[in-house]
Amino acid sequence: MISKTIYFRRPAQADSPIPLRLPFSKSICSREIVISALSTKSQTFVNGFTESLSDDLAVLQHALSASLHQEATIDLQASGTALRFLTAYFALQTSVPILLTGISRLCNRPIAPLIDALRMLGARITCMAHEGFAPLYIEPAKLEGGKIIDLDASLSSQFVSALLLIAPCLPDGLCLQLSTPPASVSYIAMTIEVMKRAGVSVQVSPDYRSYTVAAGSYTPLPLPMIERDWSAAAFFYTLLAIHRSPSLQLQLEGIYQDSIQGDKKATEYFAALGVESRQRKNGIIIEYNSMSKNQETILRPDFSSCPDMLPAWVVAATLQERPFVATGIATLRHKESDRIAAVTEGLLRLGYKGLEIHSDSLVYHSTPVQQMRETIPTIDSYDDHRIAMAFAMASADRRFTNGLCIRGIEAVSKSFPNFESVAEHCGLLFTSNGNAY
Repeated sequence: MISKTIYFRRPAQADSPIPLRLPFSKSICSREIVISALSTKSQTFVNGFTESLSDDLAVLQHALSASLHQEATIDLQASGTALRFLTAYFALQTSVPILLTGISRLCNRPIAPLIDALRMLGARITCMAHEGFAPLYIEPAKLEGGKIIDLDASLSSQFVSALLLIAPCLPDGLCLQLSTPPASVSYIAMTIEVMKRAGVSVQVSPDYRSYTVAAGSYTPLPLPMIERDWSAAAFFYTLLAIHRSPSLQLQLEGIYQDSIQGDKKATEYFAALGVESRQRKNGIIIEYNSMSKNQETILRPDFSSCPDMLPAWVVAATLQERPFVATGIATLRHKESDRIAAVTEGLLRLGYKGLEIHSDSLVYHSTPVQQMRETIPTIDSYDDHRIAMAFAMASADRRFTNGLCIRGIEAVSKSFPNFESVAEHCGLLFTSNGNAY
């Protein structure tokens, strides 16, 4: 792991907002890459990116663009998205046996509901270590269509998305029924919208528990959607909420409030912490305004539709010492890290002790901040990109003039390969401490 100390030095006064170029939306691009591979002219799209891709997208692109003529092992590293989408894709498409594997954390992330659903369609999938977990050995099989599957999507919306993406390629399409309310509905809605752009319609019930997709084919996507990543944008909201200077304005280029990305709700979550958003032609301008903060005694955000927003928001709210009850977060225990535990531990190391973890909520009682034992506190990212970026922004707090050390900062490349260079534009300075084991 790489350990770096991060300092914040407020950038010089600017006459206009500081422009920041965010990465492509990882969620949109991953769906478009799979759709492209399922259409007749996949290579045009899959190789069509002109910017450096995040680790997750690079893994997915490599797996889908490779010509596999013999048994192969595909290392998915830490990418849960690639594991779920490729499990469905190769169950449908492969003509040779495929082994999907990755780091130990990936192989501990549950995928049983998706495996069971694909087996009901005729897939030949063997769990090589423990049932319901990777590594997965996928053999060629002829999948059937038209079946109604009783799917438990409470752990991950990507179980639904993975099945929907392959549905038009099944002989009779697919009727899909969920046994439980799905997690992160906004991401399923995104999948449906991207499929629609590629010429495939999905009939969905108002409660997102019933889906019908007719057999057909995708229209090849000519170019990626030029939409930047709202999930990445959230961390710059965190920065402004923590620094609390009304004269520091940022322009987040290429993101829009009418986006199909669920994490556009950052505008709502961070408005409660005083960060205002103004849409402009080329993106959104954000700034801090203490007068616009939600004055409620206890904030009660519900993260059920976009739980990945939690680390960015919780770090900001806690450093503002705003009591809160954050709900809809249970699925975060099965991400790149246990994000609930990781963010709580990091805040504890910064002296914030008033946090309580419950089954589906995180509660913060504004208690006196404890004196830190370390001159430069060290936060463990647990190899989780969102934990690393959230705590990097904590360096903007005036308590940390000596900086913060993030262990495992390289995890940011999973979703934001040029995070450090973009963050430096708005005042963060990164100094290498070498490797830490």
